[in-house]
Amino acid sequence: MVMLEYPIIIYIVPLILLSMYVLLRWGRRRVLGRIYSFNHPLTRYVSSYIRKQHDIKWYLNIALAIASIVLIMFSLALPYTIIPRYVKTTQTLEAKISLQRKPPVVIVLDTSGSMKGDKIITAINAVKKFIDQTIDYVLIGLITFNDHVRIAIPPTSDQELLYKKLGEIKAFGGTIYSKPLEIAYDWLVPFAEFNLSPTIIFVTDGLPYSQDAPLYREVVYKCARYNITIYPIFIETPGMSIYETMMAQQRLREIANITKGQFYNVKQTNSLINLFEKLAEKTVSKAGNYILTSNINYKIDVKNYVVEPYILAAFLVFFANMILRSLLYKSTL
Repeated sequence: MVMLEYPIIIYIVPLILLSMYVLLRWGRRRVLGRIYSFNHPLTRYVSSYIRKQHDIKWYLNIALAIASIVLIMFSLALPYTIIPRYVKTTQTLEAKISLQRKPPVVIVLDTSGSMKGDKIITAINAVKKFIDQTIDYVLIGLITFNDHVRIAIPPTSDQELLYKKLGEIKAFGGTIYSKPLEIAYDWLVPFAEFNLSPTIIFVTDGLPYSQDAPLYREVVYKCARYNITIYPIFIETPGMSIYETMMAQQRLREIANITKGQFYNVKQTNSLINLFEKLAEKTVSKAGNYILTSNINYKIDVKNYVVEPYILAAFLVFFANMILRSLLYKSTL
């Protein structure tokens, strides 16, 4: 359907033309009648004969003139059609919301032989305090490992189960990163697909076997692809060499950088509890605030102006009218 941007032109132009015609016709008779006058019987006869003898060319000339005026009027009124189009946009909103599906946090705790004594006791107490502070806001998973995975509890809100498994922890054996991280990754991918901000808190005091390095790095990069954040915590051991300490810090810092987390270094075991309190505050804040992103397709009406066909038609009609007028009013000497 063709609509007009300025429909008032359709009414104004005919009124102007009609007014000009009336004024010119009236003025011509009044003014020229006073200046020129010529009376002769033959003139009146010829004049009356010409008025009666309008042929088809004369009527066609009038029709073309009217058509030309109409087309010019429509061109000036800017005709257009409405074309529906769909525009895709992304809206981002930060909001504090309550979800039935709580965001998950998996605590991956090193229980190798080097963690014996005060280290493992303090680590267990720190984890318990973390559970107390966050269990109402997040789901907590627990993985303990040495050279094998020893305890594996998927994200849960069962505080008693977590406490029970923490009481069964014993420190012995070596250290391996890849297996516990891979299990945590498998648990957290479904949550990541729902944009529920999954997190891993990785606590260790040692380096993995050298053969394990490419394996755990592969898991870390997979975590990064799913926006699973890892917070590595390194507990320094007095008997560990400076080289081993620096290598462990470097590798854990690398894990944090890849997953957009943060690396923490603990020199005194007692400060581990304070660190877990800070992580609890960060986890609760992260659980309550979400960046919601949605893709929206909405319909808009776009004006498609169709002036060119009217201008072309007006030009052709005007040109045809001029040719017809030259044939109609030609004079011979």
